[in-house]
Amino acid sequence: MTSSVSSVFISYIMNYFKKRVKLFLQLANLVALTMFVILICIQRSYIFVPPSFVTTSLYILCTGAAISINGVIPLYYELACDSAFPADEGLTGSVIVTVNNLLGFTVLMLFLHPTLALGTLV
Repeated sequence: MTSSVSSVFISYIMNYFKKRVKLFLQLANLVALTMFVILICIQRSYIFVPPSFVTTSLYILCTGAAISINGVIPLYYELACDSAFPADEGLTGSVIVTVNNLLGFTVLMLFLHPTLALGTLV
């Protein structure tokens, strides 16, 4: 829910900064990476967080990373359509969705193979 609302909000904000889409995507990915690194450091006890603040900090970090990753997906589609300009926007979008679905299906099917899925349900 949060990612859906954030993608609409981010797309609305990016209408005013059309020339800076690539920079914004790089910054969003950097923010997500930073949040995941902080999350890992908290889980490995490299960063001390008071016990009363652990749940709150983990929630904030996970939600912020999800917003940074899922909120900019429409911008990736917009950038791809702009990059493939002579081609129709519907064709570009359908190719991206098809490739995304095929790759996701392939990754999920790998875990059905008995030797590749060993130890995943421990």
